Amino acid sequence: EEYIRRYQLDEYFGPGKTKGVAPIDEGIPIETEVGTLYGIKAVYDADWIVHCHHTDVREVHFHRQVDKAVKPFGMSYARIETRSTYHQNLGPRAANFTARAIFESPFVQSKFAFASFLNVGPHGVIGVDADNDLYAVNDRATFVGCQLYGKVMTLFGKIDECIAVLDFPCPVPYVFSAGVIYANFTGANQDLYDMEGTPLPPYTWYTEAFYKRNGKPILNDIPPLNPAIKMCVHNYAWTGYPSAFFSDHIPTVVVGQEQADLFDMEPMNIEYMSHAVVAKTTESAMDFAYKTTGTDKVIIFDGAMGGLNCSESLADLLITKAPEVSKEVDEILMPKWFRQRGVDVSILDRM
Repeated sequence: EEYIRRYQLDEYFGPGKTKGVAPIDEGIPIETEVGTLYGIKAVYDADWIVHCHHTDVREVHFHRQVDKAVKPFGMSYARIETRSTYHQNLGPRAANFTARAIFESPFVQSKFAFASFLNVGPHGVIGVDADNDLYAVNDRATFVGCQLYGKVMTLFGKIDECIAVLDFPCPVPYVFSAGVIYANFTGANQDLYDMEGTPLPPYTWYTEAFYKRNGKPILNDIPPLNPAIKMCVHNYAWTGYPSAFFSDHIPTVVVGQEQADLFDMEPMNIEYMSHAVVAKTTESAMDFAYKTTGTDKVIIFDGAMGGLNCSESLADLLITKAPEVSKEVDEILMPKWFRQRGVDVSILDRM
């Protein structure tokens, strides 16, 4: 309902022509090759389905840039019983078959018209892609995610040391810089697109499960959170997502007692402040971070569009490393990433 008002969809489509849906709404059984799965009835009441989405990658640590274009059929359009295969059962990678099973079912195919995607890169909106072949759109979305976002994430992996500042109105892991969310930056010490070389990213819910009560991983080959992040200055970020894993493994300074108290009262984050300290002001937090870490390289996760805000010293490093990273992604990494996802690299010739 908020989106309908914000983007004036009732004016564009006509009064009463738009509605919001939720995974707990009335469901409809959909017979698939793996059995009966459940969609949201209001979605499938339509005569035709025009599947609208975007290529912003967001949680690469979870979905690993697999089936970006297909996933909503197992998430946004699915009842909670089916959607929960992603969240409470198999996890984002293993649960991908549910989205494909629903989309490929005779019922959904009889209603599917075409897909229309807003192509988004770290630098903003770059175009529109529409096709009645969803898997063709999926391949092109994979290209956007791997090449454009992959270059930024690989570049971030070259940062040797920094202070990360969170300052954006969303939960801790989703604040972003240059189109990359903080959760992905905490895993930038590994190649999150490499499904063979990085079977388990430094951060996922499943990675957390491999840590013992003493804060040490059960297995030696569990990768640590990005050691380049010497300290996190939490200037402003929301609750609403379990985030204590981050403050437990990255030295964290939270600005303002009121914000610290909010995290103490939020059920998913009651341990967040057990691992963090409080500073009265942003200035004192940064001064503490500079003195403690000994670095003046700062990256700010403030949601800036089309770029990133950082210190001059970090900007110099990124500018120096960018050409070699671009070449590495284009010539070495991207062919590997495409092969792992079954995407024909010749797609580049058709874009």
